[in-house]
Amino acid sequence: MPISRAGDGGDFNNNRAFLANVFARPSELYGFQLGGSFYRDEFTVANGHNVREWIASTHIIWTKESPEFLAEFANSHHQDLMTAQVFNTPAFYVQVAYRLPWFERSLKPYYRYDYVQPLPLELIPAGALGTEYKGSTVGIRYDISNFAAFKSEYRYFRRLTSEPRVNGVFFQTSFTF
Repeated sequence: MPISRAGDGGDFNNNRAFLANVFARPSELYGFQLGGSFYRDEFTVANGHNVREWIASTHIIWTKESPEFLAEFANSHHQDLMTAQVFNTPAFYVQVAYRLPWFERSLKPYYRYDYVQPLPLELIPAGALGTEYKGSTVGIRYDISNFAAFKSEYRYFRRLTSEPRVNGVFFQTSFTF
């Protein structure tokens, strides 16, 4: 059962959510960013219990492209206000990329590792997954111009340690104007 009604764009109880996001981009380290976010809300789940939610995350980014480094860690903390049970769901990803010097620097291979570890009895499933997720992605991006790119990826992941690994190949094109 979803947390809110389908199509509901807002909070449907009297407990307002808040979000704070802070980051730093020192001018001496062009391309570097360090920051974090905090989100808090209270809502009612299907069993009628009110749940307090805190989501805290932190990230570190280096976008000079040779190399490029992205990493984020988040923890979703839920507390059932009726039973006082507490659930924590840690998740993180790390991505490294390198802009190759050939072909006018239009090729950028990358690798990404994703991890989500919800507790088995978590009140709110971790996004659409709802289960443990471990995955690797290897890809390459080809910049057609400053405004368009092609990307191809190979993904290798597992949702539960008891399930088989899944392999997939994905292609994407993107543009901006």
